[in-house]
Amino acid sequence: MIRRFPLITRSLIAAAIGAACLPGPVLAHSHEAPGEHVKAFREHIADYETDVVKLVDRLNALAERYAAGKDMAGDLTALVEAWEEVDYHEVIERKAVPMYSPIWQRIYALKEAVKSGEPAEVVRERANQTAIALHEGMGALKLRANMKPMKEKAARGEAHGDAGPETTIHAINEALEHAVGEYAEGEPHEAKELIEDAYFERFEGIEGGLIERDAELVSELEEDFNAVLPGLIDKNAPLKKVREQVDSMKEKLARGAELLAEAEGEKSEVF
Repeated sequence: MIRRFPLITRSLIAAAIGAACLPGPVLAHSHEAPGEHVKAFREHIADYETDVVKLVDRLNALAERYAAGKDMAGDLTALVEAWEEVDYHEVIERKAVPMYSPIWQRIYALKEAVKSGEPAEVVRERANQTAIALHEGMGALKLRANMKPMKEKAARGEAHGDAGPETTIHAINEALEHAVGEYAEGEPHEAKELIEDAYFERFEGIEGGLIERDAELVSELEEDFNAVLPGLIDKNAPLKKVREQVDSMKEKLARGAELLAEAEGEKSEVF
């Protein structure tokens, strides 16, 4: 069975403490306001723990079905949907930001293992690593909950909140190009920071409107930003592979720009 106990690494604790204690850049999340549970997240720790247990149960079931030779297409889709739908997903994205991308990366690694037909023990290990990442997020959240709340008034949502979709997507594309340049110059850390900033400070500002038009596109881009592209950089992939991935993301973003433009046009017709 997959372990249910948190394994909090020193580096991840440090990152979580930094996120909890420092004001840092304010993240422009989707157009929708945070769920009420996020505002009072300290009162919902038990609920988030329940979410984690359910997700780990799903990981256990997935690994067992894979070992039994079952068709896994539906299981992988259901896993991603379950992760995106629980309150735990939103609270990690907003209150324990350093833990968000690692969870996505573990999920992506699990999906790749299943799709490439890796041995059952490899898939089980990937599922186990995903469970550990979920528990690490829970540990960081508890750490944040036990600290004295910070004043969170300054600069909330002002960084890029007023930019229109076209301007925002143009800025994202520029950030991705800059990230490719940094990677080419042997600066992977700087490249990953640019990707992270593009996601949290830019993409999330248009995510709400885009979900209404194409939720699957948003899910793909979330995976691209948080797992696929950072994963290539972590693996020291050839520059050509990184470039191909960025080009693929830019194509998806172009589609997103078209959908958002259509939405704006329809809105104008109504008024």
